[in-house]
Formats: sequence, structure tokens, C-alpha cells
Amino acid sequence: MQKEKLNRSTLAVANTTAIDGAVPADATSDRHMRTPITKAIKDIRKGGGGNGRSTNESESPTGEKSGEERIEELVKKQLGNIWEAENVFKSASALLEKHRTKYPALGQYIKNVSVSDRSIEILEDLKDPKRGNYIFKILLTGVDCVYQVAHPGEEDHTNVDRAAWMFDFEMAVAKAIAQLTLSRRDTGTALRITVKGELLPP
Repeated sequence: MQKEKLNRSTLAVANTTAIDGAVPADATSDRHMRTPITKAIKDIRKGGGGNGRSTNESESPTGEKSGEERIEELVKKQLGNIWEAENVFKSASALLEKHRTKYPALGQYIKNVSVSDRSIEILEDLKDPKRGNYIFKILLTGVDCVYQVAHPGEEDHTNVDRAAWMFDFEMAVAKAIAQLTLSRRDTGTALRITVKGELLPP
């Protein structure tokens, strides 16, 4: 009888302790086992998805740029090409004017300079105008930019890149100045031409 009362008393104390907040060892172990699962469920409910970062709806899952960003970049590229073409023509016109100031007779070779058409026409040979002209043109159609060159004797323009366009233009100007130098030498009034500070022979 005393042993049975003792067991009942022990059980009562255990129940009272559990009610007061203490958790038996087995229950504590079980609670610790459930904790990671419970935390994962809470993370999912919050949208965290565990240790991985949440996905932004405006970002591509693969990290690629969105269509809006790609279009903005293409717009900048198109405008950049147009502004570059305009600067190339301005540079060519300024270079031509600079040499015409240095060699006034060069004006005889310059047939036409049109800012509106972005074209420059240079005579190949002053002594024989029938040989034709160099025609340098930058064509802008909408947002498309085309560099064109027509050499003497050619009826159609040839599409080239920016570097080739500028090279051909400089070559045409150089040829005209060289012809002026030879012409002046024949008449005894050779032009004084310097390259990097050195005077070239007449």
C-alpha cells in the first residue's frame, strides 16, 4: 500500500512539474528534433525559402538582362553611332579647312562641301578634271548610318567602315597637296611643306 501511494505521489509531482513548464527529457529531445523542420516551414511561409535568397520577380532566374534593359542598351548604341558619324564629318571638314588655310591653292581641289548631306567632293587632278572626283559621304537613313566612298571614275559609292572612310579622305587631301607642291615647283614657286617640324625638299 505504501509503495502504491508513493508511485501515485511521484506521478502527481511529475504531472505538476510538467504543468509548471518543465519538460521531460524524452519530450525535450523530441522537440529539438522537430525544431529545424518547424523553422523551415516558417521560412517558407515568409518567402525566404530556407538558406537561399528570395527570387525577385523583376530579375531573370538565370541572371540575364530583362528585355527592357536590352532595349535601352540598343537605343544608346544606335544614338551613339549617329553621334559618332556626325563627329567624324565635323572632324573631316575641320581638317580640310585647316589645310586649306595653310595651302590656299587647295581650295581649287575642293569641289563641294555639304553639311546637310554630310558629303565632301575633292578633285583628283586639277590639270585633268575629266579624271573625276573623290566623293565622301556619310548617309543617315532613320537611325542607320552608312559611310560611303566613290573614287574617281566610279559611278557608285562603296560602303566602308569609319576607319576606311577617314583613311581614304586623308589620302585624297594628301594627294591634292602633293600635286600642288609639284605644280609650284615646276613654276619656281614651290610650297614650303613641313612634316613634324622638318622641311621637305622642294
